Amino acid sequence: MNYCQKSIDDNGLGELNFPLLSDFDKYISTCYGVIIEDGSSFRSTFIIDQNLILRHMSINDISICVNPIEICRLVEIFQQNDNDNYANLPIISGCPYQNNAKSYPEIDTFSKYQKNQKCSKKKLLIKKIKNFQITKQSRHQQQQQQQLKHQEKINKKFLIKQLNTI
Repeated sequence: MNYCQKSIDDNGLGELNFPLLSDFDKYISTCYGVIIEDGSSFRSTFIIDQNLILRHMSINDISICVNPIEICRLVEIFQQNDNDNYANLPIISGCPYQNNAKSYPEIDTFSKYQKNQKCSKKKLLIKKIKNFQITKQSRHQQQQQQQLKHQEKINKKFLIKQLNTI
């Protein structure tokens, strides 16, 4: 994660005041469906708010670089919208980073094929994310059930001891 030590001016993330997740065992990449057959992952960004709600996901080919300024812009917009209760939704013409945007009109990036592919992938990812959340919840429920069973065993042993002393 060389980009974590670099400043924003040097195409890095600069000093972070929020958690950055690492996925050495590839568990999260697998759950979010971004793992590639060779064991690497697509360049992916997931913005999850404090309520564990997925607010943004971006999955790109390995050859596409992630733009940290764009990620920061998205986080700022989500935070602003949360604070304003969506009263002041940003408009494209008012985007503070608009001057940095490049336009490529000769590339038809929204062809029907690409739209269908993106929709299918997003639906699949959303389904995987929901399954991941359900799995996470069921694990928590299993832990609670195990704790209850353990407590019941302790209570049972205690009652048997009391019964034996009578």
